[in-house]
Amino acid sequence: MYVGICMETGKVVSDEDALRYAIERITSGQPEEQQEFLEWYYSGNWVKEDIADDNS
Repeated sequence: MYVGICMETGKVVSDEDALRYAIERITSGQPEEQQEFLEWYYSGNWVKEDIADDNS
């Protein structure tokens, strides 16, 4: 089980519910949390590339 500290004090999440809880938090969270999650998730096996806008 996971026991919350700091901003999550008082919350307890079972191992079985941990993934669901995390997904719910990130999809309904603040934009900053969502950006941090994206940066974390894509930090390992991904390279960020910008697509050039070629309207010529």
